[in-house]
Amino acid sequence: MDSLNSHSRHANQSSEQPQNLVSFALLMNRGLGSRMDSQQPRIQLPLWISLDEHRMQVDQILQTHNEQVRLAVQQQIASQNETLQLPLSISLGQHMMQVDLILQTYNEQVRLAVQQQIALQNETVLNLTESMARDALVQKNEEIAHVCMEQQNTQALLQAASRDRDEWMYLATGFYERCQLLISQLPPMQATNAHANGSSIELESTASSRNQAPNMEGTAVGRTHPTHV
Repeated sequence: MDSLNSHSRHANQSSEQPQNLVSFALLMNRGLGSRMDSQQPRIQLPLWISLDEHRMQVDQILQTHNEQVRLAVQQQIASQNETLQLPLSISLGQHMMQVDLILQTYNEQVRLAVQQQIALQNETVLNLTESMARDALVQKNEEIAHVCMEQQNTQALLQAASRDRDEWMYLATGFYERCQLLISQLPPMQATNAHANGSSIELESTASSRNQAPNMEGTAVGRTHPTHV
């Protein structure tokens, strides 16, 4: 705080420096003006001096006056600079140290605030990720349970189909055995039928031969005794 006050005092002094210089210049103008006023009766010109010579003398006096004012202002500025140079440099160094300290404190606060914000964001993201993972696990568990139910239903259908297959195999086996039994009984019946069929064929052939004999005799008589017209 002392350094800041000293810095403010030096700043006020530096701001007051132009005002002091202006006041000093005004005082110099007044002094030189009074001196010129006091000297004016002495430089009263005779009537035979022309106006050009009078103007030249006035310009020379003003030039001398301006040179004196300039030198006085330069001396005043140099003295004030020598007076303010060392304290101003010290106050600036202290002020820079204070500014560095304030910046370090501010940077530390900003760093802590950023770390807290990052921690909050990480916690929010972690909670959101856990919630999404939990929902995904619940959904997967439901899908797995549904698949297990379908698998159980499929196994039940397979077991029912296996039982039906066994029943049909049992029925087919019984039907096959019956067919084999019937087939084994078929050959004697076929032999009897074959004998009966052979007897009927012989009878038919005998009858046909008997019918053919008179026909052949009539044909022979017709050939030996032709008909006379």
